[in-house]
Amino acid sequence: MWATALGSFLPPFLGSSLNVALPVIGRELQATAFELGLIVNAFLIAAAGMLVPLGRWADACGRARVFTWGLLGQALCSAAAIFTRSVPALLLVRAAQGVAAAATFATAVALVAQVAPAGQKGKLLGANTAAVYLGLTLGPPTGGLLTQHLGWRSVFGASALLALGGWALARPWGREKSPREGVAQPASLWLFAAGVSLVLGGLAMTRVQGRFAALAALGAIAVVLSFRGSSNLPLEPALFRNTAFTFSNLAALIHYAATFSVSLFLALYLQVVGGLSPKATGFLLLAQPLLMALLSPVAGSVSDRWEPRWVASAGMALTAGGLLVLSSAQLRVSLFQVISGLALLGIGFALFSSPNTHAVMGQAPTKLLSAASATLALMRLTGQAGSLVLASFFLPASSLDTQAGKLLVPGMQANLWVASLLCLVGMVFSLARGNVHG
Repeated sequence: MWATALGSFLPPFLGSSLNVALPVIGRELQATAFELGLIVNAFLIAAAGMLVPLGRWADACGRARVFTWGLLGQALCSAAAIFTRSVPALLLVRAAQGVAAAATFATAVALVAQVAPAGQKGKLLGANTAAVYLGLTLGPPTGGLLTQHLGWRSVFGASALLALGGWALARPWGREKSPREGVAQPASLWLFAAGVSLVLGGLAMTRVQGRFAALAALGAIAVVLSFRGSSNLPLEPALFRNTAFTFSNLAALIHYAATFSVSLFLALYLQVVGGLSPKATGFLLLAQPLLMALLSPVAGSVSDRWEPRWVASAGMALTAGGLLVLSSAQLRVSLFQVISGLALLGIGFALFSSPNTHAVMGQAPTKLLSAASATLALMRLTGQAGSLVLASFFLPASSLDTQAGKLLVPGMQANLWVASLLCLVGMVFSLARGNVHG
């Protein structure tokens, strides 16, 4: 449990720390706001593409083994990021880090669900979700302090040390015996992985040149072709015959697509427009994840007794309210408005995520737990990447100066309005999933 908690903690810790450091990275590497978004999205695109192959591989070769390798890969990539000196180099390292993180994303929740005692699955999944939110909580203030006093590369140094510690902790546990089953033929899985990455990457770059839309179309064709045939399909068809499983995953996809870009916009807004320091920005941004970390175990326990669809849908409604509050931000920064919006998002996220995860994992048989976990993680990461793709059309493609700040505010307002509407669509799927407690 400690090893999986650390594996779940690490990526959000690094991601939320890095968000605070982005304006400093932009000034040092002379990157535009759009390019800073790509630095975040490169990780998500690579992770989303690799999730399904690694999840299926973990079911065949051993979940703990794949999980352990993922921690080691993240440590090595974080160490490499310290030595980057250009935007393209950092993009490459972040993509490699996303591949490594996919190994832990695909297996952590499955390992928890595998060992959870009867009647406590929701509670333990809530605790694992709390580890994610603890990473989101500690990330902004830690990232702000490290960036302000030691520079942005120290954020990757701290991540490398944490990942190495997790690898050392999990290494004995990861020495599993021979595979329980034969390894599936990889052709369709790799085609699916390439397709997902091309779709997300092509859409992300369409803002720069419209011809990148052709890459997205090619990726969509690859995804469709990966489902031809009757065996070794990228996603397990048996799982999607369950309505609760399908609609819960769709609700997760939409929820993350609506919310993930908020932290990116606010990190830029508070520092570029509001003139706050990285340290002050980091401490301000912890309002949302702190509430998420505190309330997630409670929400998970509640979902053991109440139907997850009602709890999760209430959470999504609160998230929509938080997005509307933040969408009225002006050139003159109101800290009360920012904190109020973040508080609503934090409560909404906690009420949504743990019950929704419980609904997904509770519908999967033991032999398909990693496939179910990878599918849910795919929805999360695809939604997050999609959120940044949407944001890319509203981020200014200019250096981080006063003029960029003036362009940032109307773009952020429009983005958050669209996001609040997405939450309302997500509530439809959340409510339509039906009861999962029998």
